[in-house]
Amino acid sequence: MLHSQFQSDYFKRGDADAPTRLELEFEAWRRPTLADIVKRIRTLKTSGKLLDVGCASGEIFEYFRDGDWELYGIEPSAMAFARSRKRFGGDPKLQLFNGYLGDVSFADNSFDVITVLESLYYMPDPRHELSQVARILRDDGLLAIALPGYTYQRLMHSGPISYLISGTRCSLTASHLFYFSDRNLSALLESQGFRVLDTFQLGSSTYGSGFRRFARQTYLPLVKALSGLTLGQVKLAPHVLYLCQKSNGISA
Repeated sequence: MLHSQFQSDYFKRGDADAPTRLELEFEAWRRPTLADIVKRIRTLKTSGKLLDVGCASGEIFEYFRDGDWELYGIEPSAMAFARSRKRFGGDPKLQLFNGYLGDVSFADNSFDVITVLESLYYMPDPRHELSQVARILRDDGLLAIALPGYTYQRLMHSGPISYLISGTRCSLTASHLFYFSDRNLSALLESQGFRVLDTFQLGSSTYGSGFRRFARQTYLPLVKALSGLTLGQVKLAPHVLYLCQKSNGISA
């Protein structure tokens, strides 16, 4: 069912003569948040092999085409894969795969950076996916996971159903398979040999009217200030970035 959704209208929503959801939501509107994520990654890793799991149309690659980076992307949607290939197919430093992580045979300890941005909650078995990530990530490598903020989503979507997967409690909604809190995501990562190095609160995509864009831009500084005042106990950001490493890894 999920595969069918990605192959049908997931990226196509919108008027026939207007830009697709892929071009708007996953490219133009996402750029400020994506730039923030990339800045955090590049502070810790300045070069190497990077894999983006669920790369959509490949917007993240725009931020790594300079310097000594070897880039890889995996995307299950045929439409999104076709657009990413059209944008980057001529780049010899970039390889794209249409499918899922388990469909591609990467060698152990292959990558310096793996990004799973706004896609872990679509995966039917996140524990298995993270085990694959652990296998192909180098010991001193960096795993970057971006997810919807748990408290923010609970406030925005009333009554998500709590669901237990292999000992890790998550939440189930109609649009995503799971939402993760800090605690259960950390437990899930720990079960696959990862530890969280740091977390960062992120804003929303810059869509909507001028007033709504202004509201989104001012909301994040406010929730960051509130988090500081409460010593991190209150986190209301729309999205959260987790920077992770293997538990036995050398500090990045």
